[in-house]
Amino acid sequence: MDSLFKDIIKWKLIENNLTDLLRIALSIKAGKINASTILRRLERINFI
Repeated sequence: MDSLFKDIIKWKLIENNLTDLLRIALSIKAGKINASTILRRLERINFI
């Protein structure tokens, strides 16, 4: 579990993308898209 939390949080990256992150979270919560679909798309563009 500790290995999941060893990296430094990139606050500026979060700040710069907060609007998109919130939109994605709300879309998942509303059932408009699956989390697995988002992860696949992010993987394709080497975001994660």
